[in-house]
Amino acid sequence: QMQALHRLTIGVSSQLEPAEVLNETLAGLAPLVPHRVSAIYLRNEDLRSASRRLISGDPVEDLPERVDLTEGLIGRTLASDGPISAMSPDGDWLAIPLRTANQTLGVLILRQDPEAPLSAPDRQVAEMLGAVAAQSLQNAERYRQVAAEAVTDALTGVHNYRYFRQQLPRELARARRLKYQVGLVIADLDHFKQINDRFGHPEGDRVLRLAADAMQSVMRRTDFLARVGGEEFAVILPACGYGDVQSVCDKLRAEVSAIPALEQPGSPLFHVTVSVGGAATDGHEEPNAVIQRADSALLIAKRRGRNCSIVLGEGVIGDLYGLE
Repeated sequence: QMQALHRLTIGVSSQLEPAEVLNETLAGLAPLVPHRVSAIYLRNEDLRSASRRLISGDPVEDLPERVDLTEGLIGRTLASDGPISAMSPDGDWLAIPLRTANQTLGVLILRQDPEAPLSAPDRQVAEMLGAVAAQSLQNAERYRQVAAEAVTDALTGVHNYRYFRQQLPRELARARRLKYQVGLVIADLDHFKQINDRFGHPEGDRVLRLAADAMQSVMRRTDFLARVGGEEFAVILPACGYGDVQSVCDKLRAEVSAIPALEQPGSPLFHVTVSVGGAATDGHEEPNAVIQRADSALLIAKRRGRNCSIVLGEGVIGDLYGLE
């Protein structure tokens, strides 16, 4: 049993996704410790409740979807430093807190088989596995946070330039394979340097966050928004042709224009606007070629007075003066 626990510990500890930690824990627990039902509850963000994330074995009505702190066996275990047992007509229960050095992440709960009650060594194995699962969950969450930070712009919370350059070739390849169009939009806030100069860099940062939120508000779940420069954003639009891209560009511009004007005593209001360029492709262009067309469209929008949007069809490459 200890050898099996050792192998299971290695398997649980090697998982980098919280869901896989849970799956590995319950799957490995079944042959190690005799029981009818096992489940894992994880504490919610409010820290006052926990939700059931995974269950294994015979379905039971005794295990609620959500419990409050100190409510019932599971809730009491959340507030406890050690396992708690409870008796019932159809088998005794054992609840083990999933506890790290400084916090309880959740609860592992087992319903024992009346015909094969847990022995002291069984309980010890279950408690050891609970400790391993808790530490593995914490490690997986840290890994998830580090991975997210690596592809996220720290100021605005949207994706960063590095991840955008990774994602665009993937989306173009998917468009070729599935035979659909994909759009690319590049948006640049107008006269952004004036915001920093007149109102200060903290205000400039605030406007960038507001602009990112405004753009995100018109995105579909499948769209991809990234900050690719100081005041420049890019949007990848799967399954969007020329007309769809133009519509998105107009919506982006309208949402950014709705940001409240910046005020400064003795000076005129500063209205936040954005110039937008777009391109559509069937995926057979190289990423740099699509970016070049969207950039060309953006430059045309800037030259036409800003606060407007231009979309170039496939095969139209930035002869800026000829297109004006």
